[in-house]
Amino acid sequence: MAQDKKETFKQLTRLWKDEIITVLSTAESKYAILSDLHFGDGGPADDFPHNKETMKRMLTYYQEKDYSIILLGDIEKLWQFDMDMIKKKYDKDIYSIFREFENDRVIRVFGNHDREWESPPDPVMKNPEITKGAPEA
Repeated sequence: MAQDKKETFKQLTRLWKDEIITVLSTAESKYAILSDLHFGDGGPADDFPHNKETMKRMLTYYQEKDYSIILLGDIEKLWQFDMDMIKKKYDKDIYSIFREFENDRVIRVFGNHDREWESPPDPVMKNPEITKGAPEA
């Protein structure tokens, strides 16, 4: 559905002024942007397991090199798998590495498959009661 430029400008201006919006420092910080990982339950319908070891090495590298991580949507395949099943499969390796980052070094942007979230405890965060991120417009 098309939207007119005035309405788009109005909405973007409102967001820009919102105190909850954080401007990322690009001069002094490094970011790795990850999206569409689609963690599942580890079974035959889960496309992620063959990438697990690569992901662990990559996250460890980014942690050691002081990167921040931006999770740009659809990290979990919530439209197909239950979050408890996903967490059971990836909590001890992938999620635990995410939790080694300081909470302010992990930013989650919710994607189109993340509509089920509605503020659940986030397994990426050290304190899972912290809900961070920005909903997809």
